Order: sequence, then structure tokens, then C-alpha cells
Amino acid sequence: MMELAGKTVVVAGGTGEIGRELVAALRERGADPVVLGRDAAALEHIRRSGTRALPFDLRQPGTLRSALENLTGGAGIDGLVLCAGRVAFAEVGKIPQPVARELFEVNLLGAVALIESALATIRTPGFVCAITGAVVRTRPARMAHYVAAKAGLSAYLDVLRREQRRRGLLVVDVQPPHVETGFARRSLYGSPPALPTGIGAHEVAERVLDAVADEQPVVQWPLPATARAGRLAS
Repeated sequence: MMELAGKTVVVAGGTGEIGRELVAALRERGADPVVLGRDAAALEHIRRSGTRALPFDLRQPGTLRSALENLTGGAGIDGLVLCAGRVAFAEVGKIPQPVARELFEVNLLGAVALIESALATIRTPGFVCAITGAVVRTRPARMAHYVAAKAGLSAYLDVLRREQRRRGLLVVDVQPPHVETGFARRSLYGSPPALPTGIGAHEVAERVLDAVADEQPVVQWPLPATARAGRLAS
């Protein structure tokens, strides 16, 4: 069992719906969350509530390590949760190349760079957790670039887990189905397909922290028949 009370946990994407639920759940469990996000107004609101917060963009992740060292006084952190990303919808060959590049820059390359920048600051035993989504299993149509980026991140987490096992670093891959956050409606390009009623962000946050506490490497939800047939997006 990994104890969260008293631990410093960075939440990348902490200004989003899942991120806000994670921050609240971490506080309830006695942890000290640090929020990374792009929304300046939301970050200022978070600071006023007494939680440390930093501006951060997954497209420019190189400054994270020095920022965290300055923020924590060189004491390090105990965990990182990544719950940020971008999505787009179109058939293969119909997404503009700049949009396709941003999907990979944010969901895969930026996520990997974020994790690797944070590794040197994570005390052991500690953890890295990323939300990849059920799309790594269902692979729905009109989401090829997003699915490829998230599947690549899932594979990266699997290798990282094996490499860091002796160090005592827990690596968690969380794969929820569709979550009611409005994420799909904020797509970079195209419109989302019709989606069934999703699960709540609070449920995802609780499952993330339960997985960390129980040292569970992969978190999955049962999928309906439509998802198993590859017709349901996450």
C-alpha cells in the first residue's frame, strides 16, 4: 500500500474537470497537490485557495524540472498525475497536418517529455500516473491520430514500468471510457460522434488515487458491446 497523506503530488492538467476532482481528492486524503495548467485565471484562483500552481504547456515541457525544483526548494515531489490532452475528429487523411502534429505533440511527445522531466525530482517510493483512455483498446473511427498518440503513451508507460520497478517507482496507466467533462466538444478539429452517457470525473479521480494507493499498474473499466466492436470513443 502506498500512503498519500503528506505526499507532494503534481497534477498536470489540474485546471480541467478531472484535474480539479483529483486536486480535491488529494486534499481529502491528506496530500499536498501542485497544479500545472494553461488557464491563467484558473491558476490564480487555485493559488488564492492555498494550492501551489504553475503555468505549463505540454507543447513546451522543457522547463518543468527547474520549475519544480524552485517550487519545492529542491526537496522533490512524490508523484505526478497527467490528465491533460487534446482531441480531434476526422477520417484518416482529412485532418489538417498542423492539427495532426499538435495531437502527437501534446498527447505523446509532450506527455513523455513531462514525465522524463519530472523523473529526477520524484522521490522513491513514488509514482507516475497518466490517463490514456479506453481508446487504446477500442480504437474508434475518426480518431486515428488521437488513438495512435494515446496508444503510444500507453506502450511507453508499460516500458517505463519495467525499467523503473527496481527503483521503486509505480507507473499507472488509467483507461476510462467516455467521461462527462465536455472534452470532446473542445476538439481541435471536427465534431465528436454521438456518445453514450459517460462516467463522472469524480469517479475517475477516485479510481486514480485508489490505484496509486493499492499499487495497481493498469486501471480499466468494463466496456459495453458497442465499444468492444470499436464504435465507442473515450
